[in-house]
Amino acid sequence: MIVICLEGCHGCGKSTLTNLFNELGYKTLDEAFLDMPHVPAMSPQTMLMESVWIGNWFIRLLNLADKQGEEGVSGEEIFIADRSPFSAVCYAGSRGPLLEPVIRAQMEEVLSASNIEIYSVHLSVSSDVLWSRITSRLEKEPSRAQYSEDKMSHMIKINEFYNSFEWDLTVDNSGEDGRKVVDEVIKKVDELRSKKVSSNVEVLEKEVNVEVNIEVVKTPNKSLSNKFEECCIVGGSERGKVEPVEGEEDMLYAGKSPTTVVTKWLEV
Repeated sequence: MIVICLEGCHGCGKSTLTNLFNELGYKTLDEAFLDMPHVPAMSPQTMLMESVWIGNWFIRLLNLADKQGEEGVSGEEIFIADRSPFSAVCYAGSRGPLLEPVIRAQMEEVLSASNIEIYSVHLSVSSDVLWSRITSRLEKEPSRAQYSEDKMSHMIKINEFYNSFEWDLTVDNSGEDGRKVVDEVIKKVDELRSKKVSSNVEVLEKEVNVEVNIEVVKTPNKSLSNKFEECCIVGGSERGKVEPVEGEEDMLYAGKSPTTVVTKWLEV
């Protein structure tokens, strides 16, 4: 399961682009993922409330992944999210930076537990275009002023955070061609995923001092279906056995080279 989170300052076009992704056939995370916990005594933009929201976000994602698995949906399906847990780093005030390492650790945990890949994409917009969009939206939705969206100083502060934060990817969304931005987001995520696999292979080659060939292996073992096992080395000539992985029984493979790294399991 691949989750692409669109991030950026208010007015950068997150919602508009999320809707466009949906129109083009991509699935989007439902509005419940944006729901903030409500406690009258505390502002939602506090360390505690943002932490609760982050936890709920990941739990909903894990439940969705479980549902996808029960329905036999491919693990390669892409979901688009309006914002990521990293938004909490910005809006939790002076203690927000404390949340970043926690969120990154949680992302590693959900990847390990349910093979959920999460990518953050910053939608960068020039300041003049951003302010123009914000003021136009305020004319239609004046209630947004309660969030200080009517103040340029607030936009500058929030935009500074988004421009300086370490995102997985950054895509310019200053123009009007949303379809072009959609295509660029998907292309860059694909490139990043390929780069990560290549990087893991390079590290493995250095560790075992062998030339590695990436191989896709078919297996009837459903428990291994759609799992990435980037560090599982198999040996042999034309046929052999896969080294045990996480307690699973040895599996036969269709080998083409003496040394192969199993990067993906496919159910026969």
